[in-house]
Amino acid sequence: MLGQYKAMLIESPLFLSAFWRTLLVAVLTVLGQTAIAILNAYVFAKVPFRGREKVFLVLLLAMLMPFHVTVLPTYLMVRRLGLYDTQAALIVPLLFAPVWTFLLRQAMKQIPEVYLEVVRLESNRLTDGLCHAILPACRTGILTVVVLSFAEVWNMVEQPLIYLTDPSSYPLSLALSQMMGSDLNNLYAASVVFVFPALILWRMFSEEVVEGIGQLKVRDY
Repeated sequence: MLGQYKAMLIESPLFLSAFWRTLLVAVLTVLGQTAIAILNAYVFAKVPFRGREKVFLVLLLAMLMPFHVTVLPTYLMVRRLGLYDTQAALIVPLLFAPVWTFLLRQAMKQIPEVYLEVVRLESNRLTDGLCHAILPACRTGILTVVVLSFAEVWNMVEQPLIYLTDPSSYPLSLALSQMMGSDLNNLYAASVVFVFPALILWRMFSEEVVEGIGQLKVRDY
């Protein structure tokens, strides 16, 4: 079995290419999703403006829509942007995932306003309140979003089938069966390697995720 792992990780260019390509897509998507979700959640939770709750309700409706409802407009958007059949087609449509904004907003709403008031005594900039008050208090919630988001992106199946036409550019979640064929031993070994990144991420932040799930509890919208 160790020989099979070595053959895949060191001697198989197809597996290596798919693995690192998938890892790059997952990391870029998670970073983008998390950054956008943090900014959106901060605005919806701590920045008062007219119509805030109505706008957030629209976000909730978008979150409740199943993938099959949004797939056609997303496909047309990818075509219009010239991203079709590129790795960017897997990243860009996922950057604005409303579910992570919703969860982080719930966590930020539980942060006492006194934290922000202390920061505002030194500076009136919105970014200072976010960086010095909100982010440290929401660390576990943010890590939870990172881990869950990575697991979702790492295991994506529908998006590559829709946005990619060349099987050689498929992520590892689709490319495994094509590479390994009917050899069950190699397929098993490849599957074990496939789960390593998500498993390592969970192992590193499992305590934070458990704590963060409690922090992300839903009380109201």
